[in-house]
Amino acid sequence: MYRLAKNIVKLMSSLIPVSSRRKHFRRSLLERLNAHESAKIAMAKRRACGTTLYYHESLNNFGDMLSHFVVERASKKKVNCETDLEWCEMIAIGSIIQDFFAEELLSDLPLNVWGSGFISDISIAEIAFGRKMLFHALRGELTKNKLLLAGYDVQHVALGDPGLLVSDCFSYEKSEEYDVGVILHFIDVDLGTGLLNDLKNLGKTFLLIDICANAEEVVQSIAKCRVVISSAMHGLIAADSMTVPNLRIRLSDNVIGGDYKFDDYYSALGVKSRVLDLRENHLSAKDIAGVKQDYAVCSSVVADVKLSLYKAYPHDSIRRI
Repeated sequence: MYRLAKNIVKLMSSLIPVSSRRKHFRRSLLERLNAHESAKIAMAKRRACGTTLYYHESLNNFGDMLSHFVVERASKKKVNCETDLEWCEMIAIGSIIQDFFAEELLSDLPLNVWGSGFISDISIAEIAFGRKMLFHALRGELTKNKLLLAGYDVQHVALGDPGLLVSDCFSYEKSEEYDVGVILHFIDVDLGTGLLNDLKNLGKTFLLIDICANAEEVVQSIAKCRVVISSAMHGLIAADSMTVPNLRIRLSDNVIGGDYKFDDYYSALGVKSRVLDLRENHLSAKDIAGVKQDYAVCSSVVADVKLSLYKAYPHDSIRRI
């Protein structure tokens, strides 16, 4: 295709009297074609070294960084972060499917989707992708139903967030050293003072876990806690993977997408999303006791979802060039 386009440019240039403006046009178009070809060659070299996975690396957020580790675990291959929407070959963890909406074709390369979801309850009319999408797994029923309504054949894809594989990615020992592990979404980091004071007043030992810390450190910190309360979704997912009872807390309305991604995730586990609203309320001893007493995620269901995700991994679709 590249050679054909280049030859067409040369042919047009030979047939049309060359003005300075046409010279500039010809040079500009050839430069773009050459840059495109150079980018393809560079990407081929990167792909030869491992799977090119799209995720938001710059945020250094646990959920985003976890995508790298779980794909590496499932594929048993090296993974490279790729932030270019045209050249990545796969997406996994994250509310990132809508990142690939486009009015025109971004690339003729297919994109493999393994466990991703939408960020919010978008309208069907918005769903128009700039890449050919190969859906192998989706985060939950809400994302699946949205794509079905938009005409995509996802009726039989696996459901579940690949973050559930985190317990297979790192070594840890459960110790229950702390009564409560507290994980704040990075957008809520300045809103936790009242919550921590409540825990102190209740005489509870607690561990504040930094969601932007090293992924292995986050996992090992969760393992030290009897229960976890978190406003970050992948703090909850990691705890589910590790069979640590947990509960979502709401400290603000600042988390993008509201309840959507949480409801989507829990739908794959067959349970209703629970949330403890602490925007204006204090944490009580009853609230803490209820984290474990009312915890409804079944470890056998988690195991089944993990197995289905492993089976759905697109080994055959990820091609080395």
